[in-house]
Parts: sequence; C-alpha cells; structure tokens
Amino acid sequence: MGQHFSGVNGFAPAKPLEASDAQMFAIERFMATSEMELVEKYKFPKDEEQGKRLSAEFAGLIPANILKIDGGEIDWREAITRFLVWQGHPIKTAHSLADVAHALSELHSNRRGPKRKGPRLYPRNNFIWMTDGFDRRTTGFPYRKGENYKAHVGANAKLSEMVEVRVRAVLGRVLKRDVTVSQMFTWWLRKNMPGARPDALSKDRYNTVANELEHLEEYMGNDTLECLGWSTGSQYIEWATARQIKSQSPDADPSEIRYIARTTARMHVQTLVMVVRWYFQECNIDPVVIKIPNVRRPAVQYLTAEEIIRLISAARGKIYDLSGNIIGHHDKHERYECVVRFIIIYLYGGTRHANILLLTWFQDIIFGHINAELGLIERQGAGADITPKRKGASWLIGSLVELAKRWFAEDEVKRKQFPGRYVHIIHDEEGKSLANLEPGKDRDIRRRMIKRFDEVRQLAGLPHVRPHMLKHSGVTFAVRAGMPLADVELSFSTSLVTLWTYYVHLRPQFSTPRQYDPALLKLVNLRKLSSKPLSRVLLVEAAPAPPTQVIAGIVSGHA
Repeated sequence: MGQHFSGVNGFAPAKPLEASDAQMFAIERFMATSEMELVEKYKFPKDEEQGKRLSAEFAGLIPANILKIDGGEIDWREAITRFLVWQGHPIKTAHSLADVAHALSELHSNRRGPKRKGPRLYPRNNFIWMTDGFDRRTTGFPYRKGENYKAHVGANAKLSEMVEVRVRAVLGRVLKRDVTVSQMFTWWLRKNMPGARPDALSKDRYNTVANELEHLEEYMGNDTLECLGWSTGSQYIEWATARQIKSQSPDADPSEIRYIARTTARMHVQTLVMVVRWYFQECNIDPVVIKIPNVRRPAVQYLTAEEIIRLISAARGKIYDLSGNIIGHHDKHERYECVVRFIIIYLYGGTRHANILLLTWFQDIIFGHINAELGLIERQGAGADITPKRKGASWLIGSLVELAKRWFAEDEVKRKQFPGRYVHIIHDEEGKSLANLEPGKDRDIRRRMIKRFDEVRQLAGLPHVRPHMLKHSGVTFAVRAGMPLADVELSFSTSLVTLWTYYVHLRPQFSTPRQYDPALLKLVNLRKLSSKPLSRVLLVEAAPAPPTQVIAGIVSGHA
C-alpha cells in the first residue's frame, strides 16, 4: 500500500493506493531517508521465479524502445533528445527540434578518438555504480563477484531515473507524466496567492478558484498531466452531474438539478483550462487543448390553470385520480392550509421555495416579508447578503393581493391568543414556522414543506408536479395577460435575458404589445389564459389511479 499526500491543506487527503512491486519501488526511491533502505528492500532476487517476476514488473521503468513515448502522439523533440542521451552524445543546448536534429546528424559523423559510451552500470568497490557519461554515482546496491549486475532491476531503475533527470535538464522543462494534476493545482495556488502585485487575484476570487480546484482534484487529482485531453472537461461534467443528482432529494426536479449541476461543473472546467494554460506556459510544456462543453438549459415546465386549481382543491379536501376525476374526500385541510398559501405565493410572488418559508408579516433585518396593507412583498431583509439570485421587492399581483389581507387578519387574531406564534406566513396548525431556522441548517429548511406538498400532489393525482413549476406558471399567465416585460421582470424577480432565453413558448407575446388586464391574473380567470390538459381531453379509460396504499396512508395520517 502506498500513500499520496498533497502539498496544500484540504487537497487530496491521504489515500491508500494499490501498488505493484515496481510502483512501490518508484514511490519508495523518493521517500527513502537513505540509500540503504532501498538496498535492503531490493537486493538480488532470491530465486529464479522471483527474478523473472521482478524483471517483468520493472520492465516499464527501463525503456525498451528509447524513441517510444506512451500516451498520445510522439513528442519527437523529447524522443530524439532521450535517444541522444542514451547513446552518450553530449548535448549542450537543445532548445528546438532543429537543435536536436543537428545533434543527431553528428552522431555518426567521423570523429577521431574513442566513441563516448552511453549510460551504463559498472561494478566498483563492492557496489553497483552508474554513469550517464557525464556524472557518476552509486546505485546503493551491493555487487557480489560473479553476479550479473547489468540485469539488476533496482540498479537499472536507478540508472533510468538518472537518465531521465538529464533529459529533463536538456529539454529545459518537466514532462507531462512527471506531474500529477494535484501537484499542478498546488503550484498554481502557491504562485497566485493574493498580494500587492498589479495582477494579483482578490481574496474572494482566489478562494473561489481554490474551492473549484478542490472539486476537480477529487475527480482527477492523482492523474498525470498526460491524462489531460480534449474530452477531459466533458468527462468531468458527466461525473460531477451524476454525483450531484444522486445527492439530491427525490422530490427535486431532475432537469433543473441537472442543469444547475452541469452549469457549475462547466465553471470548474473553465478554471481547469485557465490553470492548465498557466502551468504549461510556466513550465514550458507543449500545450494541451481541453474542450469546454456547452450546457443547454431545458425548457421551463409550467402548469395549466386546471392543474393549479386541482392542487388547491386537493389541499382543501378533495381526492383526484390521474385523469382529474374526483374519487373521494379527506378531512386534513387544516394540515394543508400552509400548502395553499405556499402555492399562491409561489404562483404570484416570484419567490423561491426556501425564501417563501422564511417570509414573515413584519419587517426583519434578514427575512423577507409581505406588507398586506401596502400590497408589497420584500423577498429578503435589508441586512441579508446580496447574491446572484434576484430577491428584490415588488407589488403584489393577482389573487395574492386580497388573500394576503385575509391571511394577515386570520393570523392577527390567532397571534393575540398565542403570542410569539403566527409570525411566519407559512406555518403549521399550531402557528409555528415550517422552516428550520437553526444556523447552518439551510439544506433542511424545505424538508417539512416538501413532505406536505408531496402528499397534496398525490391527492391531486399530479405526481409529476414540482414546486418551481408554479413560478414558471405565474410568469406564463402574467405575460399572456399582457403585463409589460419590465413589470414581469420585477414581479417575478427574473431578468429579461432569462425570459427571452428560456420561456420559448412566450416569444409570440414578447414581440406583440398587448393591453394589460390585471383582473385576468385572478384564480377564477386563469382558465382564460390557459390551455386544457391533454389528460382531460383524451379521457383515457385505462389511466392508472394513484396507488391506493399511498392515498390511504395520507388520509389516515400514516404517510
């Protein structure tokens, strides 16, 4: 077993690596504190069978074909330089292919005097020594008279390493197989730390890049630079996306999660390309091209007016089959009253899931709130962090204008009876917030609402519905009602670019001015702006009903 350690805290923690005898020798020759450690471990083989096995294992450390370069196309400058070094040719300068070609042309020229010998092993003072024609040193392995020192695997590996050091010195650069991706990341982080230089990165940008490199290193940290290529970015994106989808709740929208994961992974690939270009230029390595894949966002999914009404009706007591037919009733409307408010605010408020659960009836430094009297929604407090996600303020629209006043009056009465409760707009039957307000628990904020919303969509016979579809539906109805795009941008906390890029089904309305009628956005009038669902038109006789055990469990309270 070998251990790999990164040079920067938090990067590539120690990981056990399966290693052959040859690989262990390659690792230990760098980690040994003295030559005698290797001498003891890699003595002459004790028997013929072990000798054959070790010879085969170490064959990769001793170049059988000097010109052969593994992994991709041959780097002729590197190959010819290595060939000349192994032949013992003194190369003083080799900064271009022309230089090494000129040196090669003189290799067999008629010269007086004995020909210089190439790298070799030789016995001296009971030890095996090595030389590359210019430098001499001991391999550290003992020599016993009569033994074939030229076939000693450990000594040959040390000689190969000695020659490779000289090849690198001649080329004036490191080779791709010498450096791992983790080492490249470490070097970049050390050389680009924030400072007073004109080209220095800010601390925030540096930390962002460091975080992205940490994700990249998890995937490819132990790979060498020769493993990088055209498809590296695509492979990483697929790996990162699959891992992100696996970590999400089954209630999350797979298409939305996939898009977000691929977009994030693409930014990581852009950082990888930037670091690779910098490092290859810094170390005079032949460049490699890594493709940065495009990420296509899926079209938005929105609901019909009938589906929205079914969700609200299911929360208030009705049970539907998959075709939209009423097949029963339940008495858990008090449990699902919070889901009704959630649906209405998501439809008209332009606020995301977690932020809806944090909304209060009163102004707060962090949380957003709704002022029912002024008809205003502020999606976050004045002291909250500003993020790329839009969380501004806007006027209430549609049925939310009247319903907000009604909800506020109901909660005001309850609040007098139960001080400290009924402060959050979305609350349970006891007036307590459905959001987890503990610090550091942001991921769990939505858990209780997800469970209740899932129960309601099963009762409505709409298992495909997801909360974020409600916002897409609100945007769709607002545009079809003739709302100016500037007002749509404000009311739903989105940008004009997003509207034009992803709401493809609304492009005819975008390009045609219409008279805005706010009354069309009320729940009772949404059918005028909506198409009919296909399931209601086909009236499929064989449409499967929601699983009986699921409905029974929800109604009985055991789901």
